[in-house]
Amino acid sequence: MNEAIFLSLIALYVFLVFIFWKKRIWLLYYLVGAFGFTLIVVVVALNLGVERHVERVVMVTLQMLLSPFDVRIQMFSGNALLVPDPTGWSILTVSIECSALIETSVVTGLILFYPGFSRARKVSSAIVGVIATYLSNILRLILIVFLVYVFGKSITFLAHAYVGRFFFFATVVVIYWYLFTRPTLSFISGLFSRIAPQRILRKRGVKMWRDFTSRLESFTDEMEKAEEQKVADLQSLLQEHKRNLKTYRNLVTRYDISEGQKGKALQKLEYCAMVLKKSTEKDIAF
Repeated sequence: MNEAIFLSLIALYVFLVFIFWKKRIWLLYYLVGAFGFTLIVVVVALNLGVERHVERVVMVTLQMLLSPFDVRIQMFSGNALLVPDPTGWSILTVSIECSALIETSVVTGLILFYPGFSRARKVSSAIVGVIATYLSNILRLILIVFLVYVFGKSITFLAHAYVGRFFFFATVVVIYWYLFTRPTLSFISGLFSRIAPQRILRKRGVKMWRDFTSRLESFTDEMEKAEEQKVADLQSLLQEHKRNLKTYRNLVTRYDISEGQKGKALQKLEYCAMVLKKSTEKDIAF
């Protein structure tokens, strides 16, 4: 790819990611950021020959892990492995797919651009994701080598195309579950656990407010008709409603009950206090 075109595409990628982040369009930010990052890493690695070094590390790792089991694989022609089998030797080519460069780039990109993670969480999760994906790939290659070692050349295609890929896919799903799915489900569960009670309390608060205003209306009517009642009874009633008002005033603030409703209730209580003061000639603060 022409260097100028590639740099222009990177500049466009950075611009789009910044715009999506600035406008808080999280889905596009996540998708463009993660998969654009993967594409850039893979292209750079291919052009700089990094994948060759990664493939070499994979082959050396396989040699080290299999030698204790007396499986003497040999590196041959750069990126090829000679694997002993019942009839002689089989040749396995270690390509970019076997290096897990693409998979580790995808995992890293998905983690780094995940909006729900903090920076520290992104770094730690990316490190865990890269190591887990690399080890999963090593286990896949060990499985393929063992199958060829035991059953011979005839099983090479089946071992690589089906058994190895299915094993790698299954382990990557487990990695994704622990790195993405489980934290996301926990976050959503916690979010709903906070929202649902608020909705219940909001409905309950509105019902309680309506009940309170109904009781206050009845109380006001009673005071208008019964100024001759005992002062103690009136004081007790008033104090009860004053306590209620304190509770419901909090509900007004919390559950967005209109200021007009609150004002009417306050006026009624002020009227009740005035009637009580007139009847008892005592100033009860409200």
